[in-house]
Amino acid sequence: MRAPAVVFMLAVILVLAGAAIVGLNDITGQGPGKGRTVACTDEALLCPDGKAVGREGAECRFSACSDEGPIDGMLVKNAAGYRLSTASPVPGMGGAYELPLAIASSTAEPLLGQQVTVSGTFTEGNTLSVASITPAAKEGAQEGILAVGQTKRIGGVTITLNSVVQDSRCPVDVECIEAGAITTNVTFATATDTETFNMPSDEVPRPFGAFQVSIVKIAPERVSRSETPQDAFRITFRVEPRAS
Repeated sequence: MRAPAVVFMLAVILVLAGAAIVGLNDITGQGPGKGRTVACTDEALLCPDGKAVGREGAECRFSACSDEGPIDGMLVKNAAGYRLSTASPVPGMGGAYELPLAIASSTAEPLLGQQVTVSGTFTEGNTLSVASITPAAKEGAQEGILAVGQTKRIGGVTITLNSVVQDSRCPVDVECIEAGAITTNVTFATATDTETFNMPSDEVPRPFGAFQVSIVKIAPERVSRSETPQDAFRITFRVEPRAS
């Protein structure tokens, strides 16, 4: 399924009395601007880690998003410049999130339209000043550990562990005929698809787009006469390319 591109600039608080104010910033120094205050509009900009930043300072610019590790996505270009198109960081929203890139055309053009891995520093809002860009790895599997309610990009899939629906594993202090399994509720997303469903830990790897996903480890172990709290689960997912 294809969803429209995610709108990055989200209004998070309703405008009251015709104008909302995030804060007032004193401008000091010499000249006619001394003592003047600036009212920044009450807007928030969505960052690739799912958090948001607001406007601040004398010029009411968006604060820079927090730097994070390398980010995978497709390198695209529109009238505003180069973008990294990746999955939405908002669980269940779907669609593509386009990250503005500050990058030289001589570096970007050979990789345009390809899956790439970029790293760099956020200079303002979600604009990333690219320090390195390479073709995304096409081989091998990647693993990541998620707690309930957490979202993480593993390989080419953004995974949200919504809940553990059922835990039927054999307790470690009991002898069982079968090992049992857990059933998780998860959301998978790429730049073009999103899906939420129940995923048992004992099923074969689940196909999703160009990838397949499996649950390879569950912590903690189950103990008889004791129910594991939702916030205690740590589930390890493995994402690997599907065989062509």
